[in-house]
Amino acid sequence: MRGGGRKRLRQGRTVMEAFCLNSRIVEDDKEFLIQTTNDIKLGVIKANLFVDGELIDASVLPHADDISQEEILQLVKMAHVEKKSEMEYLLRSYKEILEKGRPEQMFHLGTALFCKRMYEEARNLFRSVVKLKHDYHEAYFFLCQTETALGHAEDAVNAGVKAVDLSRTTRTTATLLARRISMPTRASGP
Repeated sequence: MRGGGRKRLRQGRTVMEAFCLNSRIVEDDKEFLIQTTNDIKLGVIKANLFVDGELIDASVLPHADDISQEEILQLVKMAHVEKKSEMEYLLRSYKEILEKGRPEQMFHLGTALFCKRMYEEARNLFRSVVKLKHDYHEAYFFLCQTETALGHAEDAVNAGVKAVDLSRTTRTTATLLARRISMPTRASGP
């Protein structure tokens, strides 16, 4: 954990300090940056997660206006440790679950990573699931959504069609997919 800067801001007669903590995790050619700060004006602690410079997750934790600087610093540290621990746990789980090859666990972690906007990791898990269990229509459904989020329209449609084909509730799945996918039209060429 790298300590960030401390800034002194005057609010009336009271001097308030802004705290910033940064931690960096490098994993498989990706940089994960956890940055935690306190926003004096809003009275909140912000814990942000960046992947290769792109913000993918943000938490905002309000606090009382009348707490001391020491309490604010403790809240910043606590929020930072929680966000960093969560990221380390997700990355460790990702590796372990891929090695174990259990489709149900892969699927559930894939949905968690999808919700965290960690689309490449989620896609890897969903692809592994459907290789191991060819009739797992829920995995194809989430693979479709993940490919859509990554901008891979053709792969999204292929996974979506497979999900619909495998689904016992084809009508419900088709309706959900129709809402999720927006395939760009291709210009016709010569």
